[in-house]
Amino acid sequence: MDNLSAALAVALRTGGTGLAPRRGCDVNPRVEMQVVQGINAGVDSDGLVSRMLLSVPEVCRALGVGRDTVYALIASGELRSVKIASLRKVRRVDLDAYVASLAHVGVGTGA
Repeated sequence: MDNLSAALAVALRTGGTGLAPRRGCDVNPRVEMQVVQGINAGVDSDGLVSRMLLSVPEVCRALGVGRDTVYALIASGELRSVKIASLRKVRRVDLDAYVASLAHVGVGTGA
């Protein structure tokens, strides 16, 4: 069980306090495991959420860069994005394509 799963298990058992379980709040272990599995099912091995659309903070974590850099990449057209209402999202396939394009930059040039 990873750290997130362990923390969730403690929260479920203790009512979110991290202290001893509250009376009458015993959590069925089978239900607890289903909740943990449901959370873990949406996370890739690299810790990224496996959704089609990623938020700018998720893209920042994936690339290891700051928010300003991600927005600059979007503004320059190097990283494609979509806007849903007021939210800026990056399709997972576009992030993967951007990273793949980086692998070819500087190959064989000593850079």
